[in-house]
Amino acid sequence: GGADAFEGGQEEVRRMHESVQASALFSEGQRAHVLDNLAAMRSNLGRIQTADNASQANLREAVSIRLAILDDNVQGFISAADIDRRERDASIK
Repeated sequence: GGADAFEGGQEEVRRMHESVQASALFSEGQRAHVLDNLAAMRSNLGRIQTADNASQANLREAVSIRLAILDDNVQGFISAADIDRRERDASIK
């Protein structure tokens, strides 16, 4: 159910956090940025459990965006402007 998915999500974020801390892929600044993103993701996941339905939808969207940013960070650091441009390009297609 929802609680199991929540626990799994929290555990996954914790594992990602440990991997980023141990990784040599990131500069110190990049590592701090990624860890901040993971902390915010963990916070959003925690708030989903007690939020009303409308807030849950917003928090899920926030987690989705943070996952996209994390994926991009792993592939190579990009900026918010890069994400905005990608979203604009996708909306044109």
